[in-house]
Amino acid sequence: MSSKHILKKFLSFSIGNYLNIIIGITLIPIVTRILSPDKFGVVSMFILAVNILNIIVCFGNDQSFSRFYYEEVKENKPKLLLQCLKLPSVIFIILSFVILFFSEEISLFLFDGYDKNAMISLVIAAFFTFIKSFGLLIVRMEQKGLKYSVLQFLTKFIDLIFVLIFFEVIGADYIAMIYSYTITVIIVTVITVFYGKELWLKMFSETNIELKNSFKETIVYAYPLVLTIAFVWVFQSIDQFSIKYWNSMNELGLYSAAYKIVALLFIVRTTFTTYWAPLSLHKYQENPENTTFFEKMYLLIFSGMFIVIVGFILCKDLVVYFLGETYRSSVNVLPFLALIPFMSVLTEITKVGISFTKKTKWSMFISIVVCCINLIGNYLLVPVLGAQGAAISTGVTYLLLFVLSTYISNIFFKVDYHLAKTYFFMFLLLAYCFYSSFWVWNFWNAIVGSLLLALFCFSNYRYFCNQFFAMKKLF
Repeated sequence: MSSKHILKKFLSFSIGNYLNIIIGITLIPIVTRILSPDKFGVVSMFILAVNILNIIVCFGNDQSFSRFYYEEVKENKPKLLLQCLKLPSVIFIILSFVILFFSEEISLFLFDGYDKNAMISLVIAAFFTFIKSFGLLIVRMEQKGLKYSVLQFLTKFIDLIFVLIFFEVIGADYIAMIYSYTITVIIVTVITVFYGKELWLKMFSETNIELKNSFKETIVYAYPLVLTIAFVWVFQSIDQFSIKYWNSMNELGLYSAAYKIVALLFIVRTTFTTYWAPLSLHKYQENPENTTFFEKMYLLIFSGMFIVIVGFILCKDLVVYFLGETYRSSVNVLPFLALIPFMSVLTEITKVGISFTKKTKWSMFISIVVCCINLIGNYLLVPVLGAQGAAISTGVTYLLLFVLSTYISNIFFKVDYHLAKTYFFMFLLLAYCFYSSFWVWNFWNAIVGSLLLALFCFSNYRYFCNQFFAMKKLF
């Protein structure tokens, strides 16, 4: 596979995400100027609940599907899809009855009030999100970059249209965004299934096919992952639950608004990781000894993301003009939240050894450790600092996630990630995040950020000079 072909594929996957930046810049200030922080917090809890249900329903079988996808011949892939859908379908049916039966209690827990329409929307959105997860995997594994970009774009664009419609019809109420989110998921799921119709339509046509990996094997591979994903979910969402429990829905809204801004940085992460999963697996199967590919990819992404994150923190005070005065205090939450996409994209690169060698139980161990540390951090900091405390705890824990994942992955798949230089600049970045979170004078924040960028560029001068010419040899 040539570097030209890889770059072409990468760009095809990224087009939709770049368009989403434009839509996100349009949508976020509209929502924050219409919804108060407490109502914005309710919407955040709804979306969080949908994501929780999707993790429980899929039960790691989506990961099994992607892991075994290339091991099956083309004719057997519809049967693999059916095999990986069986258990999630049963789990969804059971969960649906539980949610509807205890709808009042669950609604009070999530939204601080009973909302029947929101609970029905929750079940519907959870079902279509579960189907969409497998549909998107098909598009990704088939490396249909342009179609994936279209789906990413449509998700944001349709949501924007329906948000405007429901705000006009219903008014400034959180249910308008819940309806918009649910309808968007339904429409995008239908389109996603259409894109992969060859597999979906043939699931039941061949019943006598023998797969290389049995139903039991897919579950054996999946169950450590579902525990890992569950702990990762707790790790990723404990900040929001902590703010709601130890502070207020208003503070959660402020935190969620800041997270929406950082989500624009997640687009950079998503752009990379979407194509990285199949590409890294393909490269490993092609030549397990080719660690140079992973080393150079890491250096490239680390350098680019470091500059982006420092630049983002440097300009954080401009966000108040974007969100509106009501959300002014969200600005001080941004520095540590910005660590999340940075550390998570680096972790995606360095943890490949765990996936390649199928040592998924180590992922579960790592997830348990960072989850516990994040919980302790939120317990100590959120009652005192509110949303800012949650951001500090979560950002630092993502740094720990990177350290643990890199160390354990390197035991099974040794790659030179230049960790001495990495940890040096991460320490400086962490110090800058602390400084920027509590320092209110933008001038000095800009000076410190500029000095950090200058030091980083100076220490990597030779690398940056050679990078343009090295691109053709990167892969």
